[in-house]
Amino acid sequence: MKIALGTDQKSVLYDEVVKYLSKNEIEYEDFHNDNNNWCDVGIKVGESISKQFCNEGILLCSTGTGVAIAANKVKDIRAVSCCNSKMTKMAKYWNHANVLCIGIQFVNISDLNEILDSWFSTPYGNGEAGYAIDTLHDYELSIRG
Repeated sequence: MKIALGTDQKSVLYDEVVKYLSKNEIEYEDFHNDNNNWCDVGIKVGESISKQFCNEGILLCSTGTGVAIAANKVKDIRAVSCCNSKMTKMAKYWNHANVLCIGIQFVNISDLNEILDSWFSTPYGNGEAGYAIDTLHDYELSIRG
């Protein structure tokens, strides 16, 4: 498993994600920038997954929303902004989310660790959600070729 990690601004929460990944021996590639350009970092992380250089992604920005919007412009990316572990678990299982986006102004360190535990312990669901994921994939093919 290789994670594409990015943020548009360094923060304590970002440093905690790096610590979590290192502690759990999860390989990652760092795509952060310090110029507050959430579009650039969201697209770079999304492309690294779409091109199969990385398996999943974690993005951080002030709200988690901007980087999610940017990453979702990339083919086959399903980026979600989550603020608790239950939302994270459901997004990964039911929606096959492959990029976790976190708002640094809305998540504390304790919640962050629960969110990350939930992300890495939850498998992608099968069967029940498969038709919806297929529908999204077919739609992407129809508009992008």
